[in-house]
Amino acid sequence: MEFPPTISLDDLPNELLLQVFSYISQYDLLSCVSRVNSKWFRLARTQSLWSHVDLSARPLKLPALRRLSKLPLIGPHTFSLSIRFSPDAKLSGKTLTPLLHNCSHLKKLEMTDASLISCTELLAVVPVCLNSLKLCRLRCKRPGLLELSQVQLPRLTSLDVSQCAWITDPYLVSLMGINNLVNLNVTGCYRLFGGTPRSLRLNERMDRICLLLERHCSGLRRLSLASVLTLPLDRREIASTRPDLLSSIPQALTQLSHVDLSDSRTLVQLFSSLPKSQGLMAAQSFWESICPDPSISECFKSKVTLVLGRWPPECVVLFVEAAQDLTSQCSVCVFVDEVSLIDPHLSSSLPSNPLVRVESLISSSRRKLKRPASHSLRPESCTKWPGRDGLMA
Repeated sequence: MEFPPTISLDDLPNELLLQVFSYISQYDLLSCVSRVNSKWFRLARTQSLWSHVDLSARPLKLPALRRLSKLPLIGPHTFSLSIRFSPDAKLSGKTLTPLLHNCSHLKKLEMTDASLISCTELLAVVPVCLNSLKLCRLRCKRPGLLELSQVQLPRLTSLDVSQCAWITDPYLVSLMGINNLVNLNVTGCYRLFGGTPRSLRLNERMDRICLLLERHCSGLRRLSLASVLTLPLDRREIASTRPDLLSSIPQALTQLSHVDLSDSRTLVQLFSSLPKSQGLMAAQSFWESICPDPSISECFKSKVTLVLGRWPPECVVLFVEAAQDLTSQCSVCVFVDEVSLIDPHLSSSLPSNPLVRVESLISSSRRKLKRPASHSLRPESCTKWPGRDGLMA
């Protein structure tokens, strides 16, 4: 009895092998796949496998970054690049230039967890063709002087500088480009809009938010101001603050459909101090501004999202109840820490609007974290990265 000949992966055509390799992370391509044989070594360095580079699964140290820069893996064929650095990594223009100078078609750049020697040096080497820039949890001891002319990102539509506490208004304006932004995330940038150390009053800070954003990114659709408005209010300031000041943001940004106000302790203190009737009117004013009636406004939005993480239930309820009376056909979704904490505070006599939903941030985060198993990094490849041209060797 003759058995059919066995077929190994090596017998597959290169095109099929590349399809298989496309489901493997770049870490595994270099640490595992390229060590099998010379054929796999060559295929693992095929440009099509390095068009979207994700090195955020584990921290990347500077020696590994230098070795990566010497390999012909990242260049004109690369369209997106995501790197999570080791917390002790100190980035400079000299460090990043070898990696980025050939990325003439890079559309998306993400850099997380590092110390900047100079912000000006970093931005000087950023490719001008970027559509999306994310600088998350970057620290900078010497931001330096940054002029608008030094940074030219004319195609930028998405900017994320979350947890970059050194960012101030001039830096933000310089990064915004030429009024093309549709997505802006400034979570944790508490120095923005007249925050610490100037500490302007809430009315003045809100006016500055509206003026700056309307002038430099009037087409904004998604805005995260989480952990930005965190300074406490004194009694005199509470009495002089306009209750409906929150509605000024969607009035200035007419395209806005997603707002994140999580951990806005200043706003929480304001709404907590208002009588319920006045708080409902303030919340209703916000909804009417961001969800205008299509009969009186040309700007129709099919869905509007408001994120109120770390807000007390009694304040969240004001927005949920006010949304029930909306006359527009726009669907509204309010994200909170836990829905079960909100239900007991809702009025039982309140009419239910099918277009209004309240969802939990926890369940939403879990859905986002679900990924195909084929894209995960195997534990054994996380411990060491040896071998020919190994980055972690």
